[in-house]
Amino acid sequence: MTNTLTKHHHSTLFYILLILTIAWFGVMTWLSHQNGTDTGRTSKSLAQEILRIFHIESDSLGDDGKLVRQLNGGLRKAAHIVVFAILTVLVLSTLSAGGYGGTCRIVALILLILWCWGDEATKPFIVGRHFSWLDTSLNVLGVILGNALISGVCFLLHLNG
Repeated sequence: MTNTLTKHHHSTLFYILLILTIAWFGVMTWLSHQNGTDTGRTSKSLAQEILRIFHIESDSLGDDGKLVRQLNGGLRKAAHIVVFAILTVLVLSTLSAGGYGGTCRIVALILLILWCWGDEATKPFIVGRHFSWLDTSLNVLGVILGNALISGVCFLLHLNG
């Protein structure tokens, strides 16, 4: 009976993670493919809000908005790393919960790295967007960090298990 419950538990976890993975992929791809004006406005607003939270008034520093522009640029670059790291953690967790490892994990990592390029390769079709090798590299860095995080967690669980 325990075996059946364990299998059912893993099955449920697999489907929950699969739904989360698909949802995350959809949201990140949708956000990534917004026009340049909208993404610029959104990230600039976020940069301004962060400065407001920390009680930093960019214009009072006499930098003519330079601080906002720098923070905005940093947030946009960090977003590449974070969204791809989360996607990688979700994909690898889903595979693990489904009992898929080894070759499936390697294939998944290859597909994720290909999507790092594909995500950027589709940008020129969107108004105000462009392809960027730097952004592609940041996407790949996110995959590497996500893989390292999952590998580290699995290693620690193995030590304690």
